[in-house]
Amino acid sequence: MVSFTNKTFENSLEVNERPRVLHLVSSLGPSSIPFEVASHIDTKRFEVVIVSFYDKHNDRNSLQGSFKGETICIGAKGKLDIRAFFELYRIIKKVFPSILHVHHLLEGSLGRLFAKMLRVPIIVTTQHGDHKGYPFLGNLLNGLTLNLSDIIICNSENTKNSFLWWENFLISPQKKIVVYNGVDLSSIDNNYIPPVEGRKMIGINPSHFLIGNVGRLVSHKDQRTLIQAIAKVAREIPTVNLVIVGSGELENHLKEMAKELDLSHLILFTGELERSQVYKILHSLDIFVMSSLREGFCNAVAEAMASKKIIVATNVGSLLEVVGNAGKYFSPGDPQALAKAILDLINNRKEWESIAIAGRRRVEEKFTLEKCVETYERMYIDLLEKKRSQ
Repeated sequence: MVSFTNKTFENSLEVNERPRVLHLVSSLGPSSIPFEVASHIDTKRFEVVIVSFYDKHNDRNSLQGSFKGETICIGAKGKLDIRAFFELYRIIKKVFPSILHVHHLLEGSLGRLFAKMLRVPIIVTTQHGDHKGYPFLGNLLNGLTLNLSDIIICNSENTKNSFLWWENFLISPQKKIVVYNGVDLSSIDNNYIPPVEGRKMIGINPSHFLIGNVGRLVSHKDQRTLIQAIAKVAREIPTVNLVIVGSGELENHLKEMAKELDLSHLILFTGELERSQVYKILHSLDIFVMSSLREGFCNAVAEAMASKKIIVATNVGSLLEVVGNAGKYFSPGDPQALAKAILDLINNRKEWESIAIAGRRRVEEKFTLEKCVETYERMYIDLLEKKRSQ
């Protein structure tokens, strides 16, 4: 039950109180980047409320982790759940934040529309993906409502440059800024375990060469190419293993593919795991591979870099932007090129240490959770001061 008292437009911006920031996210789950960032906003400076569009109310205690602020779960049953639409409108009206910060396509579009109708003072939108990969209806709804935002945060230059021509026609270019996602270095470091222990934890022979991938099992992540590459690598190095962390609509298809290629004994599918377990696996790897056809930012790659793992990634815009010179690249959808990159690294292990250290240093300089959150907080203050001066 929401316990907030409704406010007027003017007194929601009072200087002597903590500004109320409502983050609208898809879920409170362990892989939700918007939830992780929102849950680290300084609650001494801001009154933070997080609304999950899809989680059920009775799941929230297990999902919200260490976040001590207010969480509200709508429990939408799907994208066309009209009840959830009315409930979202009611919540925004009841909470009436100084700032509404939205993410994702459907709930972001609805949040912006409802906030404008209710005269919420400030609307912030974060765009997390390459617009060229969005479905037509999603792009249409998103694009038609984006200009309702006071500011549009893009999680990479690639995301910023991916807006379709008609979106750029509708949206003021001054509204778009880049704020990179951040990874929690302290959590990654605190979950370090020796690689031998990590491999035993997941049932992998400690003497084997271990390659890993973390991500949703969906078409644009293209784990198919990774599995095909492992088949080629295994012909030369039979003691190679692959661990794929994540779940998604292609899970059964990928498992069947591994079986058809006689790789089931070499490939472990873990399903979705808590972040602490993911970090332990990252520390256990020799190489981390990201075979995506497109990415908005890719926190999994940054987390692997923070774990001092060498990266092999597709040479798509955002991965080039994140990895920089801390990894090796191959063309999307080319299992032969990926297999060659992996074998080059296996046969030239002296390269690893300097490349892995460069990756960790790059994350420390550009992609920490602290930097991301601090930038958000400064942006909130700037927007509030600008609104008060109008």
